[in-house]
Amino acid sequence: MFKNISIVGVGNLTKSLLYRIKSTPLKVNINLYDLDKKKKSLASQKSWQFYTIINNSLNASDLIIIAVKPNQYKDVCNKIAKHINKNAIIVSLMAGIKVKDIKREFSNSLEIARVMTNINAKYGKAISSVYLGQGFKRNKVISLKSFFSLFGSIKMLKTEVQIDKATALIGSGPAYFIYFAESIFKTFQSFGFSKNESKNLVTDLFYGTALTCKEDKRDFEEIKKSIVSKGGTTESALKRLDRLQTKKIIMGSIKDAYIKAKSLGKNK
Repeated sequence: MFKNISIVGVGNLTKSLLYRIKSTPLKVNINLYDLDKKKKSLASQKSWQFYTIINNSLNASDLIIIAVKPNQYKDVCNKIAKHINKNAIIVSLMAGIKVKDIKREFSNSLEIARVMTNINAKYGKAISSVYLGQGFKRNKVISLKSFFSLFGSIKMLKTEVQIDKATALIGSGPAYFIYFAESIFKTFQSFGFSKNESKNLVTDLFYGTALTCKEDKRDFEEIKKSIVSKGGTTESALKRLDRLQTKKIIMGSIKDAYIKAKSLGKNK
């Protein structure tokens, strides 16, 4: 496992990672780098430090996580390169940016990985998709897997095309879920339930259904059929969703996200 970690970019995903790390027994030194001074409060542990500029404190890191916007990667990589040690692993959480483009900013001997995870990391329930660049030593692969297992399950990917797809499906996935939950939440409110009651009902409904789907050995179609009675209320609702081609719209929307993920790597 890593002893010294640097994270460049303290956005919402980084906050989720920090929350999870803080809730585990893991003892690790962490350096946080972000231009926003207000985020210094996130360096709440004695062994965590916060900086507004990338400096030589980064040199001690055996893992460097880049979590900035894709259009900032060249400038950030250039600054990291001045202070990095040759044994460090670089992990990119940036959508679309290829390993070869990151490697171009550093020495060819560095081990670089792309990881796509999501906000569920905060509670150890994320899916982290991992793509390794060439030259990874076995012991470092083990350390990388061990670290990201803190945040949930891990899926090792063989191509960067797959991780662009994971960006659209896994990275953005919680937003699709919440989007649908919002519509049910608003419906509960329109039926007269309070805001607090509506949120609790929706979260219990989704949590319970997700658990059922995970534990039930049948596929989604069969589970759904077990709820639908011919001529009943559920059938009425689902028929309307089918008339509106809701599945087609959702699938098309996710494909748009995938196209955007690929384009981020081109618009460098």
